[in-house]
Amino acid sequence: MTRRPRGAAVGLLAPLLLAPALLGFSPFEEAADPAGVMRLRDYQLLRFSSADPTGGNDDHDHFMRQDGDLLVLAEAEGPGAILRLWATSPSARGGDTFPGEALLFFDGAAAPGLQLPLEELLGGRAPFVPPLSGYWAGGWSSFVPIPFARGVLVAVRGVEAGFYYHVDVARYPAGTEVETFALPLAPGDEEALARMAAAWDAAPGPFASVGADREVSNTGILPPGKGADLLVLHGAGVIAALEVALAPEEAASLPAVRLRFTWDGAAAPQVDALLADFFAAAWDPATRQVVAFDSLALSVQGGRYRCFLPMPYAAGARLRLENEADRSLTLTLAVRYTTGCPGPEVARLHAVAGGAPVVPGADVPVVAMTGRGHFAGLALQLRDCANVECLEGDEHLVTDGVARLDGTGTEDYFGGGWYFNAGVRRLATATAGNPYIDARSVTAFRFHLVDPVPFRETFCAALEHGGLQAPDTTPGSYRSVAFVYLESPVACDDGADGGTPSPDHGGCSCTAAARAPRPPWAAVLLIVLVAGARRMLR
Repeated sequence: MTRRPRGAAVGLLAPLLLAPALLGFSPFEEAADPAGVMRLRDYQLLRFSSADPTGGNDDHDHFMRQDGDLLVLAEAEGPGAILRLWATSPSARGGDTFPGEALLFFDGAAAPGLQLPLEELLGGRAPFVPPLSGYWAGGWSSFVPIPFARGVLVAVRGVEAGFYYHVDVARYPAGTEVETFALPLAPGDEEALARMAAAWDAAPGPFASVGADREVSNTGILPPGKGADLLVLHGAGVIAALEVALAPEEAASLPAVRLRFTWDGAAAPQVDALLADFFAAAWDPATRQVVAFDSLALSVQGGRYRCFLPMPYAAGARLRLENEADRSLTLTLAVRYTTGCPGPEVARLHAVAGGAPVVPGADVPVVAMTGRGHFAGLALQLRDCANVECLEGDEHLVTDGVARLDGTGTEDYFGGGWYFNAGVRRLATATAGNPYIDARSVTAFRFHLVDPVPFRETFCAALEHGGLQAPDTTPGSYRSVAFVYLESPVACDDGADGGTPSPDHGGCSCTAAARAPRPPWAAVLLIVLVAGARRMLR
C-alpha cells in the first residue's frame, strides 16, 4: 500500500461543494466544471428532436411547425439554456459542409439574437469551435451553453431533405436570474468557457494532477472465483480519480473482472459492473489489443483503466474487485481522493449493468431508478448485429414518468451519425466516443458532464434494437453500464480519513419507492450564502 498526502485540495474539486445561488446563476460556470456532475441539478431537461412521432424509423424532417421559410426545431419558455445541439444531413455526413442556416430568437424578440450558417454554429465560428463544438463521425454537435431569460425559439432554413436534429434545453426553476446569450460574451462567461475548453483539450489529464490531496493503492492476487476489498476509505470524502491496472497480456480476462464499490455502508454495492463494460474497453482482433482512448470521464491506455467521474461518500467507501476467470489474476487498484464532507447537494455515483440478448418487438432495458438524481452517462457493448443495423434503434429516456426524451438513432445519441459515418472515422471527443466498430459490433460511450438528465422520483432508459423498416426487429446482443448519480440520506462521518488495503487476497418501467429525505433547508441556505460571499470576494 502507498498513501501520500498531496497538500490542499485544488483543481476539479475546489468549486464542487457550493450550491449555485438563484441570483446571478451562470450556465457557463456550471459547464466549466466537469466534475460538478456529482452535484444535484434542479432543472428539467427538455428534448426537441426529429424523431418519428409515430414511433417508426422515419426520424428526419419532423419539425414543430413551419413559419414562412423558417422550420421551427424547438421552442421553450425561460429561464433556461440550450445545453446541447446535434444535427446532421446527407451532405453533412462527411464533415466538409453543412447546408442551411440557424436562427435563434430570444425572449420573444422579433429579430434573431443569433443567426449563423449551421456549419459555423456547430463548429466553425467562435465561441462555437472545437473542442466544444464540431464534426465527429457523421454528426455535428455543440456543447456551448446558450442561456435565455424568458424564452427561446430555434429555427433553420435552407436545409436539405434528410435533416436530423436534437435540441436539449434545461429549464431552470422560476426566479433563476440568467443573462440571455449575446455576442461578444461577457468577460466572466468567456473566461469560464475558456476553462471549459482547456479541460476538454487536456482530457484526461495526468493522473497526479486531479484535484485531490491523498493517494492510496493496493495490489492483490485474486484466485479464480474470489474477490477482495482492495481499498477501504473511512469517514467522508470524494474519490477524484480511480485506476485499475493489470498486465496487457491479461487483456483477454477483462470480461472476467468485476467492480463492486459500496458507499456509506449500503447493503448492496452501488457500482456493480464488469471492468470491460464499465470502461467501454474494446478488443480489436486486428491489432490483438484493447483499443486505447482518452476522455474526460474514462481513459484506457495499455493495461491501465482510469475513471475520472467523482465518487463522493459520507460514511466510508469499500472498493472490491472480483475475479470471475478460471485462473488467478494480479490486479492493482489506486485512487486519488480528498477528505471532508462533500456537501448535502452532492449525490452518490451508481453504475448499473444492463442489457441482454434482444427480444423481438421489445426495447432493450438499460436502467430504471427511483429517488432524486440524474442520468450521467452510458457505456454500450453491442455485438452480433448484422451490418450494425441495431444502430437504427432510438434511445428512450423517461423522467418522473412524464417527460420523454426520444432520439433518432443509437449512434446519434453518442454524437455521431450515419452509423458513425460507416466507421470511416471513429468518434473521439472529451465526452463521447466509439472505440470500436466493425460490421457486427460497436463499443461506444457518452457522458452527460454538462447536460445531465435530472429526475426527482423515477428515471428509465431503454434502447430500440434497430430495424430499417420497423423498430426492435434486428437481432443482436447488448451489454451496457448506466452511470447515475442518486441523492443519499446518509449524513457525513468526518472521523478517520485514511485508506487501508484489505488483508483478504483470497422493459423500461419504474416502480414507486420512498424518496430519500431532502437535506435541511438551513444547510442549503448556508451554502448559498457562502457561495455568494465567495463571488463577491473575487
